[in-house]
Amino acid sequence: VTITGGSYTWSTGETTSSNQVDEAGDYDVSYILPTGCSASATVSIAQELVKNANFDNGNDGSFTSDYAYKPDVSGNSELVDDSGNNGYSVSTSGQNVHSNFWGHDHTSGAGNFMLVNGHGNTLIVWKQTVRVLPNTTYYFSAWAMSLNSVNGPTNNAHLRFSVNGALIGSTAVLNNHGETSSSPDNWIRFYGTWTSGPTTTSADIYINNLQA
Repeated sequence: VTITGGSYTWSTGETTSSNQVDEAGDYDVSYILPTGCSASATVSIAQELVKNANFDNGNDGSFTSDYAYKPDVSGNSELVDDSGNNGYSVSTSGQNVHSNFWGHDHTSGAGNFMLVNGHGNTLIVWKQTVRVLPNTTYYFSAWAMSLNSVNGPTNNAHLRFSVNGALIGSTAVLNNHGETSSSPDNWIRFYGTWTSGPTTTSADIYINNLQA
């Protein structure tokens, strides 16, 4: 049976009969016939293995970093000192932790995101180990942006995933961010795939800054 003339609406905004997605999650679709009859369904795509990926739970121990954690407390100087392995925080605004950090989260939820006063390419920005199945291909993606325009764009971070020590996927070359409360955020997505080996059961996922 071929049904023509109906309309599709996906929760992603697509209006085609099929929809390609690249993020784990539940996707809703509704279909309306020319007669007015309708049907709807939810399609579950993959499983999110990374814990606290949107930082809704704050610095809950599910991830680590080579940078030292600085809690968001009263004032906005937590990330001003960038000596040694200082530092990172989890907050809802750049202005909460540094007088010249700007920007906000762009996802749903608590509005938290990870803020790093990064320097050099020797410290791992973010780390998490997840259990995986052998001989299986996995997809990774994240979003990032610079929090100001100091020394940029030449010295802005170049972020890339690695899994079990091997770099994978695209590199996010961060652009300057304006330094006012009205400056638009310019989040950049970086992503890649990785296939586990025949005996691999865990993956050490890192986000690395490649910019020295």
